[in-house]
Amino acid sequence: MTYTVSTRAVDLVTEFEGSKPRLVAELCEGGKYELGWGSTYHLDGRPVEAGETCTLEYAKQLRAHALGVELAPVLRAVRVPLRQHEVDALASFAYNAGGSAAAGSSVVRELNAGRFENAAAAFAMWTGATSSGPSPREIEKGYRIEAPYAPINGKNRWIGPDGQPCQYFRRLTGLLRRGHAQGCLLLGYDHSEATKPGALSIRTRLEWNASKNRWQDVIIEQTPFTSTLAVARKYPLLPAMAPIPQQPDPPKAPAPVIEVKAEPLPELKPAVDPSLPPKKIEESRTGKAVNRASRGRETVAISTIGTVLAGLATQIEIIGRSLENIGTDTMIRVALFGFICLAGMGAYWWWSGRNEAYHRRLETQDPKY
Repeated sequence: MTYTVSTRAVDLVTEFEGSKPRLVAELCEGGKYELGWGSTYHLDGRPVEAGETCTLEYAKQLRAHALGVELAPVLRAVRVPLRQHEVDALASFAYNAGGSAAAGSSVVRELNAGRFENAAAAFAMWTGATSSGPSPREIEKGYRIEAPYAPINGKNRWIGPDGQPCQYFRRLTGLLRRGHAQGCLLLGYDHSEATKPGALSIRTRLEWNASKNRWQDVIIEQTPFTSTLAVARKYPLLPAMAPIPQQPDPPKAPAPVIEVKAEPLPELKPAVDPSLPPKKIEESRTGKAVNRASRGRETVAISTIGTVLAGLATQIEIIGRSLENIGTDTMIRVALFGFICLAGMGAYWWWSGRNEAYHRRLETQDPKY
């Protein structure tokens, strides 16, 4: 896949390298001469030497050329697809750290593992720069300089405890701001408010590293990237990073209109000739069926009740013959039995009256029955 560098990477490099290009070669902290916005070699690969000059147009060409050259090894090391703002963040990082160093950094390892926020935080690890001595501007501006130095052969050099020239690995707040800005860009956020001057800080102490023959700053405390990211999340860089509004449901298609042809219904003939006078209820089929069913139930009911009464009479006769030999409890039982018999007879009379009223209603059509 082919990637290109956009103006965002160019703007980020320009912001932290200085708005004005170096049109006359200057010695940088790494001990190399640079032109324009920190370019240490020409378009043909030759290193910049002391005393060389350039035009503004040539400085812009050097900047664009260096971005492409340093980004190439990083893109070869990255094994995940990248979006444009991610490419720009890596280009700015490689421009400052160097393509080979950036390709083997923890930033690329975290990207390949799919941990993009960890990769963004890893930019802040690159806050150190090795120098051979303080720059004339640092001495002139009175910047904080803790390591001892002395002029040697017309140049200021750092001096170790033994009085010999040495290197100094310095932790710089400007590089911390730069690393956080690159992390914000990698995640798709604008860094301007989150990394403005004074928003980030770094505290160090000076130590001598005998194995590397250099002074070095040991970090005591620095602003974590999570704090910077919390502010930057309020300023999405790309419209795609903003929440996607919910789309309204598409209009539903109108229901198809189905034409139905109404066919005339067949003429229905009445079951009873309306011209004939109505029959009496007892002469109708319904009335005759009711009478037959009622007469059958009456016969069964009378026969059953008669059998019950005959049995009761026999039991009463037997009980009456032995009244002289029964006690009070037995008399109570007999009285209760007689009451039950009377209740059964009353129920029969009531049922007979209801049945008679029903037949009268059928015959007379009088609702009072």
